[in-house]
Amino acid sequence: MDIKKNELTIGIDFGTTNTVISYFNKNPLIFKDSIKDLIPTKIYFGEEIKCGNYIPINISTDSKEKNILSSFKTNLGSNKEFYMNGKIYNDIEVTTIFFKHLKNLLNKKFKNTNFNVVLTVPSNFNDNQRKLLLNIANSLKFNVLRIINEPTAAAFAYGIDNSIEDENIMVFDFGGGTLDVSILEIDDNFFETIDSIGVNDLGGNDFTKIIYEDCLKEFKLKVKKETILIKQSKLIQLLYNCNKAKEKLSWVDSCSIIVKDFYNISKDETIDLHYNLDHSKLKEISKPLLERIRRKLSTFKNKYTISKLILVGGSCKLKVIQDLLEEEFKIKPMIHSNLQQVVSLGACYYGALIKKELSNNEIILVDNLPLSLGVETAEGVFSVIIPKNTPLPAKRSQKYTIDTPGEQVVTVKVYQGERTIAKKNYLIGEFEFNKISKIGMPIINITFKVDINGLINITIEDKHS
Repeated sequence: MDIKKNELTIGIDFGTTNTVISYFNKNPLIFKDSIKDLIPTKIYFGEEIKCGNYIPINISTDSKEKNILSSFKTNLGSNKEFYMNGKIYNDIEVTTIFFKHLKNLLNKKFKNTNFNVVLTVPSNFNDNQRKLLLNIANSLKFNVLRIINEPTAAAFAYGIDNSIEDENIMVFDFGGGTLDVSILEIDDNFFETIDSIGVNDLGGNDFTKIIYEDCLKEFKLKVKKETILIKQSKLIQLLYNCNKAKEKLSWVDSCSIIVKDFYNISKDETIDLHYNLDHSKLKEISKPLLERIRRKLSTFKNKYTISKLILVGGSCKLKVIQDLLEEEFKIKPMIHSNLQQVVSLGACYYGALIKKELSNNEIILVDNLPLSLGVETAEGVFSVIIPKNTPLPAKRSQKYTIDTPGEQVVTVKVYQGERTIAKKNYLIGEFEFNKISKIGMPIINITFKVDINGLINITIEDKHS
């Protein structure tokens, strides 16, 4: 006899530093891993593989530990290999290990249940990365309802909990390793992403790194040496302390970073590292990072009238970030009470909307294409077929001809990005088309279809053949 399974709608925010799951029970609720809201996006490769909160505390804080893998989300789709505990794992294998852990946590709490999932991704995750994540989730028997962009999910959660009139809101989503900024137009119950930018190599971890580098610079001046040899374990301890100090600055004005016996002057004599950090010092040393964020925001600043500014992601706790945004837009940023959980809550809300579990079924959410899609033409130019910010789902066609008469086969290279030179964009893939007609000048019609998840389907035909 088949036992009927229960159904549960969940939202998964797979983050660079932490992952958050929420589930729908009359309202979105944060899934607690024992008592913790956050699941560290980390894997330990020991005798047994452990993930998240199950990595023993003595291992996760051990400065000599080499078998811990973190920040692997940003490597998805790069074919990168990781050498862990004598074995090689690729980017897909490590992500699958982590998602398997998430599935096991859910199975333990919700017995005999099918999970309907909305997954969130950074807005500039390309087609390949989205497909890989979808395949991984499907392989673990998650029923993926939708893939949506992280800022869209955050704005959605925020918009449902607050009454928003007809206005443009900016969502500034700053995590450990990525920055996502989106502009959403909200009119009554209609949510539409009208613009977005994503930066895959800028996050809170970069501020930790800048503090770390300044600690070393100041220490070298103190010991009056250009080059100093420090034990690896002490450097890892310093990096850990720098991160703690950065986090501490969100509720104190200043703090100290101390590493005992940091440097051996001689066999019997050591020096401690002592560094003072406050808001003005952090602002000073992180100028290059703040300037980079400012440049990213300048296009939005000149293009839109922003009426609300919503902060999302753990790194938004940094006062230097809040000050920068207030300076740029002359609006006090709204700091969500669940800064690190709001993306997952929004995904869960959206899942409930799809499954008709929400009482308000009038809501419409429209996501956009984060990067332009097109093909490379003969001169190496990027010919855009569907431009960035086109509402999804979308379908567009373009007619091309070949540059060499009598050619039998043509190679079509598909790119995603904003550069005019095709090769400077991200190559999604290429394929050969060999159905070229022999009559007259062939006209090749290329059609791009992008579904609601941002996944791409391409068809190509020769009108004469």
